[in-house]
Amino acid sequence: MSGNGTDTGTCDHAEPCRTFGYAISQTTAGGEVVVVDSSGYGPVTITKSISLIAPRGIHAGISPSSGDAVEVNAGTSGKVVLRNLSLNGANGGRNGVDYNSASSLVVEDCGVANFANHGIERLAKSPDLAQLTVSDTVLRGNGAREGEGGALIARNAGSGSTDVDIDHSRAQLNLSGFEIGDGAKATITDSVAAGNGAGFVVFGNVQTARMFMERDTATGNNIGIATLGGQAVVSNSTIVDNTTGLAADAPLISRGNNTLTGNTSDGAFTGTLAAAYRSP
Repeated sequence: MSGNGTDTGTCDHAEPCRTFGYAISQTTAGGEVVVVDSSGYGPVTITKSISLIAPRGIHAGISPSSGDAVEVNAGTSGKVVLRNLSLNGANGGRNGVDYNSASSLVVEDCGVANFANHGIERLAKSPDLAQLTVSDTVLRGNGAREGEGGALIARNAGSGSTDVDIDHSRAQLNLSGFEIGDGAKATITDSVAAGNGAGFVVFGNVQTARMFMERDTATGNNIGIATLGGQAVVSNSTIVDNTTGLAADAPLISRGNNTLTGNTSDGAFTGTLAAAYRSP
């Protein structure tokens, strides 16, 4: 891929392609599309296993005027990786990444900003068992234009489920931060929600919507952590300088060593869970 490329031929290094869509059509399933210089590369729909990769120091941008920057429709066995992409919805984009189908989606070192609805959206209605991994990614300014949405939402409205793993990522100045709903189980570690409507949110059925937080920070939000349904377990985390620290309409459990202070209203955990040690 190159800003000086053309959408002809086989997209080899000597004759790079111009857009992600064409490059994917020339790449076998399981292959890699690699960006070699900075440019905008256009919205894309992914229908097979593929990795879209930009090396560090290269700006690989996608700025849609409508719809989604990246739509993932890779079926029940597809495996998709997005690495070091810059997605910006300021021109009218609705979602940064719309994860419809794939057995796994990995989002690494990406920036996702200014989308009308969600930065990353997983709203499956299928029996799929899926894995969403988000690492070292910044989600900023999403959700405001539609009056709903936010940084990231994961929910499975069908009979399937989605396992969500978020680490070293940041949701900042979104309408809402990290949202986990029915059919989704999330582990969120070493991540920050700052300046959002609600920083960390779980909603839905108490048996199927679960959020586990470790070494996370919620600060400057209207609500730091909210359980509207489902359940959340929190440990070694910091909830400070929010309007409301904790808003618990469903189980919000402390596993210990949390800092809850300096909020206009701190709120309270609904219970505690002792860390268990099991001998080998």
